[in-house]
Amino acid sequence: MKTIKRAGELVVGDQVAEADGYLLTVKEIVKRTEKTITVKLTSDFSPMRAVRDGIVHTFRRTTRVVVWVETKRAASPAEA
Repeated sequence: MKTIKRAGELVVGDQVAEADGYLLTVKEIVKRTEKTITVKLTSDFSPMRAVRDGIVHTFRRTTRVVVWVETKRAASPAEA
C-alpha cells in the first residue's frame, strides 16, 4: 500500500517510490539537519551497479515522498 510521508519521517527500511513506481530502499540515514535529511538509497533489482551499491540523496525535511508500506493481511481460515 502506498502512503505519503514527509522526508523528515523516513526511517531505515522504508521503500521510497520514484515517479515511475520503481522502489528504492532507505539503507542508511547519512545526516539530519534542521532543514534537510540525507539518505542512502539502494535497490537489489537495479541493472545499474551504482544504484545497487547505493546512491546518496538529500531531501528537504518537508518534502512529501511516496513510501510503500507492507500491509499485513488477515490469515485465511485455512491458515488459522
